Amino acid sequence: IVEGVNGREEKALRVKSLFQRGNALNENGRYYDTQSILLPAVEAIKEDIKTRSVMGELDHPDSLKVNLDRVSHLITNIWMDGKEVYGEAEILHKTPHGAILRGLLEHDARIGISSRGAGQLEQTRIDGTPVILVLEGFRFITWDVVAKPSVSDAIIQISES
Repeated sequence: IVEGVNGREEKALRVKSLFQRGNALNENGRYYDTQSILLPAVEAIKEDIKTRSVMGELDHPDSLKVNLDRVSHLITNIWMDGKEVYGEAEILHKTPHGAILRGLLEHDARIGISSRGAGQLEQTRIDGTPVILVLEGFRFITWDVVAKPSVSDAIIQISES
């Protein structure tokens, strides 16, 4: 995608990142099993990503609904590599929140990405540590950009600009 800006062409800004990690406790105490939770959830959202309908927001909202007036990026690809979920996104710099996100990235701000999903949870303990297990049937809604992601190394990197 190439757009004209003030008489010059400007390429879309594309980013990539680790999106989620399985079989590990994340910063918000949740545990996603790779095979029974992440793999089916990734497969289930691939068609929506292919049709360019998975949009993320600047910060998590209070609900599962994607608010179009807060959209900042479009998820364009997702894949599994072992127990990790990786993805790519296109920054929607013509939206107000996309312009903010692009500005932050162009100034080398450390920005993370965090999943938003729906499903059942179960509180339990693993080796004495309190854990919130994400149960079968979980589905991803989208991934939002955040200042502090629950997967500590899910930091956005510019892949193309």
